[in-house]
Amino acid sequence: MMGVHNYLLGKTGTGHDQARTSSMVYNPAHISEISRPSVGASTGLEFYSYTYRFIGDTAKDNSHIGFAGIPFPTIVYPFNKALIFGGFIIPIPIPTKVEAKKVPMGLFGQLNHADIGGKATLKFFADIYANIYKNPVLSVAANIYYSSIEADIGVRASGYSGDSLVDVTLTNSNFSLKVGSKLKINSRLYLGVSSTLFTYTSTSTQMNTILNEDKDGDGSADPSDAVSSSSSIPIKNLRVGTSVKATPRLILYFDADYQRNVSTKQFSLVDLVEKEKDVSDTLSVYLGGEYVMNPKRQILVGGFYEPASVGPGGQGANTKTGFGFMDLAMSLGSPPSLPAWGVGGGIRMGFMKKRHKKHSSSKRNTQVYTRYTPTYQLTLDAGLVFSKTSIGIGENGEQPASYEVTRFTVPLEVHYTF
Repeated sequence: MMGVHNYLLGKTGTGHDQARTSSMVYNPAHISEISRPSVGASTGLEFYSYTYRFIGDTAKDNSHIGFAGIPFPTIVYPFNKALIFGGFIIPIPIPTKVEAKKVPMGLFGQLNHADIGGKATLKFFADIYANIYKNPVLSVAANIYYSSIEADIGVRASGYSGDSLVDVTLTNSNFSLKVGSKLKINSRLYLGVSSTLFTYTSTSTQMNTILNEDKDGDGSADPSDAVSSSSSIPIKNLRVGTSVKATPRLILYFDADYQRNVSTKQFSLVDLVEKEKDVSDTLSVYLGGEYVMNPKRQILVGGFYEPASVGPGGQGANTKTGFGFMDLAMSLGSPPSLPAWGVGGGIRMGFMKKRHKKHSSSKRNTQVYTRYTPTYQLTLDAGLVFSKTSIGIGENGEQPASYEVTRFTVPLEVHYTF
């Protein structure tokens, strides 16, 4: 499921004690707990302002309002207790717009104010889950993920509508295999562990700048040769989470996620050469809580901290390329490289009460009696999340600037059980 998964619970989910499609993002083992056909989707209304401050230059502020993510659903169908499948596949291209104005950046070795514009297209998407093993206390499941994205982005001098200074065509493909497990220690304590056992990433970048040669004599600069790189990472991450029923009404959640990162090649707009990327491993932490007001309503709160995976880099032939143009363009939508922290809260509401019959018998009296257990077919999560991402690079970084994004998100999640 793409979107704002469990923002109201601080992005926790590895050790949740409940079966929801959104928690499967963090731990595939949650699919083993879904006993009826279900569908879930999440998105959100998002307002964010971003500030860029280049050394020796005044800060530039921009703001934007839009959706936090396309509400692709996750569908789960249990054929029986031992065979449960879920996920979603998008076989058709879906384009999105990329835009930012008056961005200060080091381009061709000097300060420029640039407008970034273009589109990114999701070419193919598949997110598949399946259970592997299940008994009353332990469940194990796997997730296969594949996505292919193509982006065409242009960089122009701010306010100039003519030819771009730089045109970039980026193609990126990602494949991963994740396995997760969940252990019920007792009625109050659950423990979850998940790991991305294998990740393969392939990237191709082609750039056309005004400095390129005009080899064919048509009066315009020729595109550069495509720069391609690929990387495979065994055991990309290890995520551990737990849920504790502190009181009959209060449940506490905690997750920790260790991510491994392997450096790849990237074209530097400052030195105009291909350089190694400045990346590092990260450890993120997530906290959440749920207070049960009644069976129909629960209060949700949470917070998270995610450090940056991309460093500042440096200038010169023997340095690495750091946080720069491509990271900046991608960070406007969903920042994967910037350090982030956030807090939020909201409410979960149940609708469409349905009673399921359950039969049991007594040894003393063989007469069968019927119990009715009410459940809610439809639940809706909504609230407000404040988050901030920022990175300050310093005078010796490849892009000597600071970037800051402040976000207010109204996440919405719908879960329906048939």
